[in-house]
Amino acid sequence: MVKNTIITNATGRRVVFLGATRAGSVHDKRAADEDAPPFPPGSAGRGDSGYQGYLADNLTMTTPTKKPKGRDLTPDQRAANRALSQQRIYVEHAIGGIKVHQIVVERLRTPDDDFADLAMEVATGLFNYKS
Repeated sequence: MVKNTIITNATGRRVVFLGATRAGSVHDKRAADEDAPPFPPGSAGRGDSGYQGYLADNLTMTTPTKKPKGRDLTPDQRAANRALSQQRIYVEHAIGGIKVHQIVVERLRTPDDDFADLAMEVATGLFNYKS
């Protein structure tokens, strides 16, 4: 299983950043730190709980509120998490649109280490072309 850092526009119709391909055991925040995607001034990001604590220049990151141990979230926190989820779904749809191309889903048995990156770049380019 491989993993990439993917950043889309607000509607999820275009992938604007694709990070390097890594083994699936790499944490999302660590992969984003290593990729160091560039953000224009005043950017706002929305990520899942894997990006809690992620800091980048020019970026204000919003992540879901974790449930406190032994307590429930307040109704306002639940509403904020739901609103964030409704915005983040566009990124998940983009990832699904890229993974329509089975070459990025199936295990690659090639000795070329750069081939997985190339396959993901091509699949992402095709997704952007279709959108």
